[in-house]
Amino acid sequence: MKNGTICILGVIVVALGIGIVLWSQKKSPETPASLAAVTNKRSSNMAVQSQSQSTIASPSPAPAPGVGAGSPRKFSEMRVLERNAILDKIAKQDLPSILQAMLDAARVEQDPMKQMHLQSVLSDALRLKSPSPEFLNQVKAFVADSSNSRFERQLVIGALRSAATKETVDLMIQIATTSADQDIRQSASALASVDQTAGAGEKLSPSFERVWRETNDQNMLFSAAASMGKIGAPSGIELLLDAVLTNDRRDNRLGAAYSGLAEVYLPKAVPPLAARLTNQPPTSAPATLIAPILVNIGDVTAANAVISWLQGQTESAAPLIHNLFEQTRTEKMLIAWTAAIDPAVPFRNEQNREAIRAGLAQYNAGRK
Repeated sequence: MKNGTICILGVIVVALGIGIVLWSQKKSPETPASLAAVTNKRSSNMAVQSQSQSTIASPSPAPAPGVGAGSPRKFSEMRVLERNAILDKIAKQDLPSILQAMLDAARVEQDPMKQMHLQSVLSDALRLKSPSPEFLNQVKAFVADSSNSRFERQLVIGALRSAATKETVDLMIQIATTSADQDIRQSASALASVDQTAGAGEKLSPSFERVWRETNDQNMLFSAAASMGKIGAPSGIELLLDAVLTNDRRDNRLGAAYSGLAEVYLPKAVPPLAARLTNQPPTSAPATLIAPILVNIGDVTAANAVISWLQGQTESAAPLIHNLFEQTRTEKMLIAWTAAIDPAVPFRNEQNREAIRAGLAQYNAGRK
């Protein structure tokens, strides 16, 4: 009886098990949909999380053009022809665009080498293209604005100085007399450093002469005097001679005038110098100042002016003649000295001819 009962119970358990399995298989078709929903929900949550993490980890705003991967190469990485092609393209633009390109080279592209090259482009453009009054006012305002870096403002002044035109020099003078920044004012007042080889010439002398007449600033006086001396325009030389020969000690004008006359080397300065030398005795202040300047110029006109003056002297000029040979630098001056010892050349005082002969002998002995 017990064995039969156990068998019956076993059959019941097996039947229940089979029933559970069949019921589970019947419900299984719904599972994929449920899993898909869960999976989609999980994927959506992961995407949101991933997007959030991406925003947090993203870099700060993208760097300016010219910085980072894919940016233009720096000038230091280019060959000369490649750099020149870029500079030539910029040089064809108008002045405001060239100025902006020079500023952007450092501000945007962070390429200081390119910026320095563009300073030269700007100075050339200022010389070749007539700057409008509006552009000059723009430049003046830029230099006056202390929010711009001092380096950039000095860079612009350097371009004005190198351009060496009447417009750029007049603008430098304006900046030098109006700027509230001492460094900027001093930089702009360096008129003596204006590039004389860039076509300055006599057209700039009136600007420097105006400064000489109107300013009391020591730096500008010395700069203007040096510029007038280098240019050699007769009107500028006259102003310097007036200051020296009248012993004008106002506002250091005497010292500035002497320093300016020491810069004289061009033949165009000969006429006012020779005129002031006429009828002066060899021991006078004008003679000891002017004769060495003429000998230093040393062209035919200057040499003839000195020899002619010595020919007419009644008193001995031997001490001065000795000093003049120390100033002799040119072949034309040496030829004039040599011609002067010819007996056919008249001298009112033969001691002056003999002083020239002695000076020549000493000079030639020193050249051996």
